[in-house]
Amino acid sequence: MTNGSVPFYNECRFHPMRLSTKQVSGTRTRLHECCQGQMGDAGCDVGPHVWEEHRGGDKLLAHLHAEIAFAVTPETCTGGTGMRRGVVGLDCEMVYSTCGLELARVSLVDGADHSVLVDELVRPKGAVLDYNTRYRYL
Repeated sequence: MTNGSVPFYNECRFHPMRLSTKQVSGTRTRLHECCQGQMGDAGCDVGPHVWEEHRGGDKLLAHLHAEIAFAVTPETCTGGTGMRRGVVGLDCEMVYSTCGLELARVSLVDGADHSVLVDELVRPKGAVLDYNTRYRYL
């Protein structure tokens, strides 16, 4: 898994958009926004199956944490200016790879003056299977 090789490949049928509650003939019904199919209906899109959390359980999650450990944010972050920033906007673009869901782009914007602080592409560890272009573009 760590070298980006495909552990196995099989197709996955899924709904690319979330469920929402709508009134249908006076009844509240949960429908997928992508195809208006009801909750429990077969997926309307097909793609590679990229993640099965239950396959490894806690052992898999411990492996992922060892592979990509969390970073600690400094208590005081001045960005080199000597002044603390009030609010910062963060946006992350994700892709599905042979290693699961991975970061592909990160952007930070200063909340006060809207200046771009960071806008960087990030190389995923695994081979990209789905760029999620139906939601966003890198």
